[in-house]
Amino acid sequence: KREFFLENQGAFRVGDQNSSGQGGGRKDLLAFFSRRIGLSDEGHPIPVLGGARLTGKRGAYGIGLLQMWADSYDGTPGRSYTAARISHDIGSGSSMGAFYFGTESSADFNRVAGGDLHLNFRQTKDVYAFFLKSASPGVSGRDWAGRAAFSAIENGYTANLSYTNIQANYRNDLGFVPRSDAALV
Repeated sequence: KREFFLENQGAFRVGDQNSSGQGGGRKDLLAFFSRRIGLSDEGHPIPVLGGARLTGKRGAYGIGLLQMWADSYDGTPGRSYTAARISHDIGSGSSMGAFYFGTESSADFNRVAGGDLHLNFRQTKDVYAFFLKSASPGVSGRDWAGRAAFSAIENGYTANLSYTNIQANYRNDLGFVPRSDAALV
């Protein structure tokens, strides 16, 4: 089952999570973390009823759509999981995109939307920025997170600089956040 989530995972990648280890690659704020699907908050498996995924690239556009349904578990109602991302290449190695990640049940919901930008200069310098805004019942204000990062590789030397801000009420049931209301440099 894990292979279903791991194939074409780059279609849902947001920000500077670089699998090659270059370009920053911070993992302290992940907009989409597929391992959250089919697990309770305590880490217990929840039966997945089914789902569908569509990923691909046409010209300068990339798309990723994922819809999954999980059964009820231990008194918690069943839940649907949605991940959607579109990206557009804007030059050699540069891109911009928009995304939506959400969970819905009869008792609760969590929705996260935002955008990201990656600018590449001469194949040696990268600027990444992304912004996420969450919506959940009864929560308003201080419900966003984001990061800006710079990476440079010159003559065998690498330099990385980033700033991450996670507000106190930011919630992402399909992402990974180590802590809230934090500024990470």
